[in-house]
Amino acid sequence: IPAGEIANRFSLRFSNGTLSSDEFENSTTFIFFNSTENGIEIANNQNFEIEEATLFSILGQRVNHWKINSSDNNIKLPVKNVETGIYIVKIKTADGNHISQKIIIK
Repeated sequence: IPAGEIANRFSLRFSNGTLSSDEFENSTTFIFFNSTENGIEIANNQNFEIEEATLFSILGQRVNHWKINSSDNNIKLPVKNVETGIYIVKIKTADGNHISQKIIIK
């Protein structure tokens, strides 16, 4: 770049698009903590073949891991010795997709 003032180096570009994710909008898999059974339940309404699920603390530490290999509508995962708080459940499906959802364990 030659010395001096360069007036045409940068430009602003605007578009009408919004940030979104079709995966999130079309996902009908719900993950929640069932306090009466002390476990995580996965409502797999589209019958995805779920290979595994991992429970992470909000700090990113791996707390628990389950090998599932099931396409059942309702999958129950036992949770023991876990403190109350906010956690993230990450599910891996057979086709390589990942679904993550935040849950609260009471």
